[in-house]
Amino acid sequence: GHGHDVRLLAKHGARAVGLDIAPSALEKARGYPGAGEESYHLGDFFALENGLHSTFDGVFEHTCFCAIHPSQREDYVQAACTALKPRGLLLAIFFLNIEDPEGPPFPVTNEEIDKLFGAYFQTLRRWLPKAAYPGREGREEMRLMRKIR
Repeated sequence: GHGHDVRLLAKHGARAVGLDIAPSALEKARGYPGAGEESYHLGDFFALENGLHSTFDGVFEHTCFCAIHPSQREDYVQAACTALKPRGLLLAIFFLNIEDPEGPPFPVTNEEIDKLFGAYFQTLRRWLPKAAYPGREGREEMRLMRKIR
């Protein structure tokens, strides 16, 4: 996307890396003024280059998991494990209560989240965000999870 989340994290002191498969998205993100230690990389989350394996203390995800086809969800979990250091954190926003199953965004249930992530991540906290994009109120859940290994 436009890197808004990356800049917000960098503004608060994180060395944040934005990853996108689309060169046009990176071009847009780089067009905004810097906010701290952020960088943007062209790449495929599902096929991270070796230099990005076990590199990150945390991964923040918003609109990737919900945008991919449900058949790719197990691959997503594996990709998150690949990116994170041992005991790294995943902060994710999941779309729940979506009436259109054709997607994207594709809905997911809490049971599916537990099943997909449960063998690899411990859920530390889950909550409904206090603020959401217009029209998404009550349709998203946030989870903070720690990689088990």
